[in-house]
Amino acid sequence: MALLTHIRLAHSFSDYRRRLQCVQARLQALSVLVYSNALQENAHSLLHAGLLEELVELLELPHTHLVEIRAAALRTLTSIIHLDRNPHFPKKPGSRLNMIIDVTGASSYHGFLPVLVRTCITTLTSPQPDGQPFPLPLATALFSFLYHLASYEAGGEALVSCGMMESLLKVINWPGSELEHITFVTRAVRVIDLITNIDMQGFQTHSGLASFINRLDMEVNVCRKEQPFEIEPLLYQDAPQTSRERSTEREEASSISHREHETFDEREESSNPMEISEDENTVAKADEKTEQQPDYSAAKTGKTCLPQRAALLKSMLNFLKKAIQDPAFSDSIRHVMEGTLPSSLKHIISNSEYYGPSLFLLATDVVTVYVFQEPSLLSSLQDNGLTDVVLHALLIKEVSVNNLFCKILIIIFNN
Repeated sequence: MALLTHIRLAHSFSDYRRRLQCVQARLQALSVLVYSNALQENAHSLLHAGLLEELVELLELPHTHLVEIRAAALRTLTSIIHLDRNPHFPKKPGSRLNMIIDVTGASSYHGFLPVLVRTCITTLTSPQPDGQPFPLPLATALFSFLYHLASYEAGGEALVSCGMMESLLKVINWPGSELEHITFVTRAVRVIDLITNIDMQGFQTHSGLASFINRLDMEVNVCRKEQPFEIEPLLYQDAPQTSRERSTEREEASSISHREHETFDEREESSNPMEISEDENTVAKADEKTEQQPDYSAAKTGKTCLPQRAALLKSMLNFLKKAIQDPAFSDSIRHVMEGTLPSSLKHIISNSEYYGPSLFLLATDVVTVYVFQEPSLLSSLQDNGLTDVVLHALLIKEVSVNNLFCKILIIIFNN
């Protein structure tokens, strides 16, 4: 294989296009070898000194025809990030992660990586009519690199130091609804989720919680156009009153009938004292059966939420669930249910067939966690109908019964 590689390189070296293909193939092969733990024997020859600097130099090339090579270089850097955690890979003096942070300038506001990210986000969110769009493969590789970098404490601290939070929140506030847009927003949410484990201050400074809730509302409103159904239990609260009115009318009619037939033998009436009561119960049951039952057939349209949008909703709900339990948000969380969040949660909970059982249970869990954190505000959730929707949905929805569902059900009814 090594001989074939050398022959192919020698044959293609004189052709610029083929030489570029050889470079890209080598970068992709290196990524695969790292991810598959196949570098034990050839680690030092393949990951030679200065490789990280060479990869960054590739990234710095401005030529538009080198986009695929730049993306491959970024994916190779992403794979090397995890080598320090690989127990089968020989340790190297000095963390490779720290070396990657240094060569990319990730911890500096004016470093190469932060500048590249800000350029990417600005181009994506505010495209100019005469400007060149940011290459999609490079943008995808860049957001993937940020996610893997933020999954380590040192990487997360570097992203906090360079002020990455403000740029990522611009992606959350980006109103685009195309598939590519949704994918980038999902990646931004996951990076923010990792960064906020280290520092919440930047997130709060830039009103991150409001951005998340507004984005959630925007995505749910898109889903409403396709699936407008929503449980409205308040419409059926008049039914008990109607029954009471009918019961009163029956009692009055019974009283009139009793006065008209008061000449009957009192002994005959006393011999069967439960007859009138039984007749009334029979009539009441018949009336209840004829009353209109809630119609939930509109929820079963056979449509399902777009997988990319469902992934975004899941990421945002997971973050909100974490934020509600974070003491750093204790002041702002009290008012989180005063805006559009209850409406978004009600639509998700009302449409488990559309959103899927995972999102249904997660939205229900967000309500449960909020009640645990702010039990004094339970009455406000009851007033806006959120708790009624939760209870109705838990009773009528056909979701897969698992341990999580049973746990949530017990918690809600305990509250």
